[in-house]
Amino acid sequence: MYRKLAVLGGCLLALVVATGRLQAQVPAAQPAVAPGATRLAADQWYARQKRDRTLFYVAAPGNGSSLEDGGYGIMVFDRDNNWQFVKRIPLWDYPAWLGPGDFRGISAHADTGRLYVSHNRGVAAFDLRTDKMLWHTDSLNTGNFDNGDCCENSHVTIDGQTIIAGSGGRKDRWWVLDANSGRITGQIPTPDTMRPHNIVMSLDGTRMYLAPNFNGLLSVLDTSTMKVIRTVGPTTGDTKTLTINGAGTRLYSTMDGRYVYNSNGEVFDAATKNKIHQLVDEYGRLAGSEKSLEIVFEGDKVVRVGERYGAGQVRTAGASNQR
Repeated sequence: MYRKLAVLGGCLLALVVATGRLQAQVPAAQPAVAPGATRLAADQWYARQKRDRTLFYVAAPGNGSSLEDGGYGIMVFDRDNNWQFVKRIPLWDYPAWLGPGDFRGISAHADTGRLYVSHNRGVAAFDLRTDKMLWHTDSLNTGNFDNGDCCENSHVTIDGQTIIAGSGGRKDRWWVLDANSGRITGQIPTPDTMRPHNIVMSLDGTRMYLAPNFNGLLSVLDTSTMKVIRTVGPTTGDTKTLTINGAGTRLYSTMDGRYVYNSNGEVFDAATKNKIHQLVDEYGRLAGSEKSLEIVFEGDKVVRVGERYGAGQVRTAGASNQR
């Protein structure tokens, strides 16, 4: 009997040891989001578990030339931390008698890690790792652009080598610039869609849609040839604000995505349509601009960039597609 009890005790001990080992191999459960937490709080909690960080870049002034909506510079906000102000990237000087002017466009490229902004007096490129301004084409001082007036909205091409920027002085063309130097390399005539205003790139980067101001037509640009291949429209309204669907077959005049940002610096939940935040700068001023986009970093490396008009599009480093 004692032998049987010893065997039974040994089996029980082995079972306890084995059970302990199995339990040790079960991963610890992730802490749950607090009951009753808002969707925004849940999003921010999950964001803190990720390696990456989403920053929101806002170029100001972007609602005319007033300095009241965030002053002068490129403001950076931490989307994962309730859009807290992070820093301000300094810009070029301007004559006091002339004023700061205003920004017209913003885009970025993940592989090159560069941010591009267009202004009514030029175009500039910034290194997103160092915030250093790499080049600036000043239309007033250099005379690179006709009538000293450049530029309207702009966009970098999918390979990161070229920038397309709407002309401000001449109303019937878009400029082609070298993204590495800012040098003008060509022009794109758009006589059917006068007064260049906004621009959107297709998901695969083969097309850009050039929208004029106060016009129901739209020019479609083939980025391989830098030539307009057709004109779309007329639409029932002005095409100056637009975005496209993933297939590139439909045009819309609204924004889509997880969050919606307006020109007053207000942040809305796209699903509930509720306002969830108001951007403010380092001085507590309301910070608003139409010229803004999200950029995702892993450490100091850019891994994804958003689109200003982009239907939830995110362009990933090393890939020519968007998700």
